[in-house]
Amino acid sequence: MDQKLSKKIIVAAIVGVAVLGGLAWSAYHKKPQLSQPTGSTGPPGFVPPYTNPPGGKPQPERLKELAERPTIDLALTQERAAPGETVSVNWLVTYPTPPGNATHSALHWDTVSHNDTPEAQLSETIYAHAEGEFIAKASVIPRSFTANIVLPQGVPAVYVRTDAVVDGVRYWSPEKFISLDPIP
Repeated sequence: MDQKLSKKIIVAAIVGVAVLGGLAWSAYHKKPQLSQPTGSTGPPGFVPPYTNPPGGKPQPERLKELAERPTIDLALTQERAAPGETVSVNWLVTYPTPPGNATHSALHWDTVSHNDTPEAQLSETIYAHAEGEFIAKASVIPRSFTANIVLPQGVPAVYVRTDAVVDGVRYWSPEKFISLDPIP
């Protein structure tokens, strides 16, 4: 009788461990419930694969636009630096179907952001400073460029953007910034 009771206890313990293990596994692997995005027209939990930014273009249109125009990839060697320090900025001008023809490229910077200015309203003079014109005559792209900025004193950040004139049309990179460390 004691052996039958021991076997029942062992079986009950094994079943109990299996049930608890199953519950723990289920809780760990349970997919979170997705909330309904504002303005979504799908069923509850539906999230469109590509959401559009406010005022933005649908993803396929944006990808098509990028494939049809030159791009400027801007890379900062530092995102934080001290006033008076020299920082290098690198950028690459590419063309959807190389080679393209560029007649100008330069680095523009300022101590105030112009990120909210639409690209169509940007000009060479909107940023207070420019670091050289790197192409004085027609040049084949893709091509990379580097310019240096000596960071000013007394400002929290420097905002940089590059431009390129390709086949007679001016294109701009997205604006990036370099945070300046306060003077101790």
